[in-house]
Amino acid sequence: MKALGYLFSPRFNALCKEVKKKSKRILTFQPMSEHPNPHVRDTLGAHIVDDANICIFLNVDKLKDIKEAEITAAEDLMYSLMLVEKFPTTFPRQSSDLLAVIIAGLLTSTIHHLTVVSRLQERDFPIEIVEERERKDLLEMLTNDSFREPQPGTPIFYDLIIGYTKAYFFHESHWSEIQACFQKRAPIICSLGDKGIEVVKRYGCDTPKKCLNTLIDLRDLLGLQQRVFILNNETGRTF
Repeated sequence: MKALGYLFSPRFNALCKEVKKKSKRILTFQPMSEHPNPHVRDTLGAHIVDDANICIFLNVDKLKDIKEAEITAAEDLMYSLMLVEKFPTTFPRQSSDLLAVIIAGLLTSTIHHLTVVSRLQERDFPIEIVEERERKDLLEMLTNDSFREPQPGTPIFYDLIIGYTKAYFFHESHWSEIQACFQKRAPIICSLGDKGIEVVKRYGCDTPKKCLNTLIDLRDLLGLQQRVFILNNETGRTF
């Protein structure tokens, strides 16, 4: 299969067929410059899902090679399929609440990503490409001389709690190194992040119901019950 100038592997072709069959939607690929939301055009990949279509956007100017392009597209394919499967999503109570907008997006993408990674590993995708990139960025930030533990209530404070929780599962083979950096540079983040890890362990996140329980408890752990809502896409109920 060839799209946007990339010749994708048979493994990727099989994933596309799987997603089209399960979603019963038309699958297309577009350059990131065509994404309707200009705020996401600087990212490597994105996706839009509606009742008839799944569109995967790739940033051909930023993706360094076919391997990175394929794993980025595969991630967005799996995210799209999870939306079709009615995994829960998060949204701010008020669209003008910038912090709630940011954290709602982080909660959904982070917890969904744990399932995305697991599913892609089952299909023999080289997820270590993403793991290495994210781990490098995280450690560079934590070990930078200018880094200071953020003040509670700031977007980066919540971001790091969520990131710490994700790191335990996503960077399992490097967890000791990452945890040591957090303990040294951001002990308050560690304390709350450890509780976040226990939430994910308690419920899991690989089915819509498990994911819903995890998102609710993580949202509550952050103290954002009145600012971030969780939508059960199977029932339409919000929490």
